Amino acid sequence: MYEKNKSLPTIRDGGGTLSPIEMAALMGNKKMVEYLHKITPLEVFGACELMNILVATINSEMYDIALNIWEGEGTIFTSTNVNIGSALHALARKPFSHNGTSQEWICEILARIVSPVHCASSLVELCRRILTFKRIYGSIQKRREANQLVEKLCEHILTLESPEISALFYETPILNDAAKIGNVEFLTLLTHSFPDLIWIDDSNNYTIFHAAVIYRQEEVFSLIYDIGAIKELFQNKTDDSRNNILHLAAKLAPSSRLNSVSGAALQMQRELLWFKEVEKILRPSDVQMKNNDGKTPRELFTEEHEKLRVAGEKWMKDTATSCMVAATLIATVVFAAAFTVPGGNKDGTGAPVFLYDKWFTIFVASDAVALFSSTASIMMFSSILTSRYGEDDFLFILPAKLMGGLGTLFASVVCMVLTFSATFFLVYKKEKEGTLPKIVAGLALLLISLHAMLNVRLWNSLIHSMIWASRIMFRPGKHKLF
Repeated sequence: MYEKNKSLPTIRDGGGTLSPIEMAALMGNKKMVEYLHKITPLEVFGACELMNILVATINSEMYDIALNIWEGEGTIFTSTNVNIGSALHALARKPFSHNGTSQEWICEILARIVSPVHCASSLVELCRRILTFKRIYGSIQKRREANQLVEKLCEHILTLESPEISALFYETPILNDAAKIGNVEFLTLLTHSFPDLIWIDDSNNYTIFHAAVIYRQEEVFSLIYDIGAIKELFQNKTDDSRNNILHLAAKLAPSSRLNSVSGAALQMQRELLWFKEVEKILRPSDVQMKNNDGKTPRELFTEEHEKLRVAGEKWMKDTATSCMVAATLIATVVFAAAFTVPGGNKDGTGAPVFLYDKWFTIFVASDAVALFSSTASIMMFSSILTSRYGEDDFLFILPAKLMGGLGTLFASVVCMVLTFSATFFLVYKKEKEGTLPKIVAGLALLLISLHAMLNVRLWNSLIHSMIWASRIMFRPGKHKLF
């Protein structure tokens, strides 16, 4: 079609508003956008239409094409009064990183090592063919291109007059929208060029740190530790309801952020961690400050989180009850096994027949450990059931008890299976060179693996909440404001 009519790329749709390249970008069809970008004479479009195309490519995360459009048609953007803020706002609402930080870090190091090597292009191409690496490497490339685009937009904004710059950031919620989704890289890039942006607040008197607290974006909130004594100036800010930043932390998190943590008890713990962290940066008078409803932050927290506390109590008790039943059954079985030793006892002395066999030693040791660990597990879960379930109990005590109970329960399962395997090898000594013992050992390993896989998500949530959230979540990261 293009060979027959070269003007096709510039023909608008029925409404006369959308060009083919903008329509393809809005639909997220990157291959079509790449083709149309090659054959479309963008210089025939007006500055506003070009900006719409640029924003469409940003919204579809086609940052490489957006960079090419900006660099190729930069004179049109810079020489005409167009709304650069629309492109910047689109970038603010797009988190630059989509994969795990550790995965990206490893792949980025590999990419840097491979790139300078001779024949690097062939090596990189080989790596890109690996599915996982290709996906993560593509995310790294997107992040780099998005960063470059932000830097180029900032370079252009620096050439504007002060009133234009002020209008751009004061009239458009660029900063708070970035803070809402945790776009910390975007915020740090902007503050490197415009340090005064941290003072900007919205109509509710909220800064980016207030937005970070409301939407529970810990990476953005951790930037406050880079500004030293200046953070004290944020303490006196209140909204129309006279809520300070701790009142905002006392309110229930949005469901999208709350559901990122599995289990109502662990959600309650995360909310408490946020409240305690914000409380650290305030003066005692601010902690006891009352809003227009006459409520202190702690009173507001109790009211807002009452349903979550009840749900957390129910979740914790149900989990403890189910696990205690399993621990009790294991304790009953291994206790009985201790007095019914395999092979029986010798007449007269009463000593076990296989007393000096190595498998008997394994049997005795594993049976004892299974009994002690299952008993300890019962005690842990019983302690959970009899807890008072105060708010602060969800911060450390209850998760620690649950983790201890699950750990001892897993140990008792492993030792119970090991006890059975040792008994099998003792009783069927003549067959231990055959295939039957190997099958039994394989099934025992399968049972242990199955138990671990069925509980891996709960274990991961507990470890994440107890170690990462409690100690690392609010630690200053690699992103710096200045």
